Amino acid sequence: MARRFVPRGMTLIEVLIATALTLMIMLALAQGFKTTSQSISSGRARLTSSDQLRSISTLLRSDLQGLTVSTTVHPQSSKSPNGYFVYYDGPLSDSTAMLFNYVPTGVEIEDKLSASRWSDIDDAMMFTTKARDGQWFYGRVPLALMKIHSGDIATITFQDWVTDVTIASEYAEIAWFMRPLNEVGMLNNPDPQNSNGNYSYSPSSTPVNDVIPVVDLNGDGIPDPDGMPDRVALCRRVMLIRPDLDVSISKLPAVPDDEQLIAAPLPVDLNDADSFRYQMRFAYQRTDLSVRKHWDAANSRFVLKTNSLADLQQPENRFAHYSLPVNANQASLPILALTNEANSNGNYLTMTNLAMSGVNPNNDRGFFPSAFCRTNLVSTGNSTYAVQHTQEEIVASNVVGSTLYPRGRWSLWELDG
Repeated sequence: MARRFVPRGMTLIEVLIATALTLMIMLALAQGFKTTSQSISSGRARLTSSDQLRSISTLLRSDLQGLTVSTTVHPQSSKSPNGYFVYYDGPLSDSTAMLFNYVPTGVEIEDKLSASRWSDIDDAMMFTTKARDGQWFYGRVPLALMKIHSGDIATITFQDWVTDVTIASEYAEIAWFMRPLNEVGMLNNPDPQNSNGNYSYSPSSTPVNDVIPVVDLNGDGIPDPDGMPDRVALCRRVMLIRPDLDVSISKLPAVPDDEQLIAAPLPVDLNDADSFRYQMRFAYQRTDLSVRKHWDAANSRFVLKTNSLADLQQPENRFAHYSLPVNANQASLPILALTNEANSNGNYLTMTNLAMSGVNPNNDRGFFPSAFCRTNLVSTGNSTYAVQHTQEEIVASNVVGSTLYPRGRWSLWELDG
């Protein structure tokens, strides 16, 4: 009789071997997909950074091509209304930012890596420029200021102070500068509305707080000792040069008590240097005009005057500049209104003390205050408002440094990632 064939199943060992081989194949496929995905993501990141860098370079080149002063003729004539060009080289450099920031022991490895990525991050460049034909500069000012200019002061209401209108100019004062960002990647908040008009100037005691933020990067509840902000932004501020506009509130028979609302310069305290440093912050927050303070003797108050190219040849009239009183009849030379680092946690101040070999003053060597950046006022009710940073100055939020090469050629700003 024929022998019947009985099929036999796989043994347990064969099943285990087949499963192991399958898992190995799946692992290899997953690793391949991961590598491919990382390569694609890395390529896209490089393309994005390259596009962003190209856009920044094009924007900077366009600004510099319209310079109203010559960078090859020295000295400049003070009689020609040509504006100005200023480059501020902060105490940090490509090497010192890393060396003074590096802590060899006692910290997490990510702190060391975080410190090593920083370069020169405290430089600034400011100048006056002319727009290309057909590509004028645009900015916003409160509607109330335009009504003051036109003489239509009888119709000014609270809503006119919080409503912005767009204006244009062929000439502008432009500032390129770096700003530390807080732990959520935003600028520090501006001053809130203060109903009693009692404004404090000290950055260490008000929401203007501009000291370098210390961020807990590794989540251990202890601020990281690397001494630098978690993120730094490259900012570009454009102030329109419109000397034809008269925005002085001296025309008004009565004005609100709130200096922020009317964009007026704040009063000063002879015993408080910060009152001079931050005196113009509401004017910078509320307008995109190049303005200077002017003493209205008839009403014993400061008012705003718009700058011309000739006015901007005087340093005290430029964006983020101020002078300190020496005595009743003298004042200091105009200096940049940088953040006061004297009351910080010692990080940036300690590093710059090393870089400057203890040379005083030990403040006025930080960054442009976030209180000088543009804000919006949003009406919240009957003659009340809320303040919001627009963040419109930020050109790139992942910058790690900038360098000025010899012969005056600007390098591109370095982007992180």
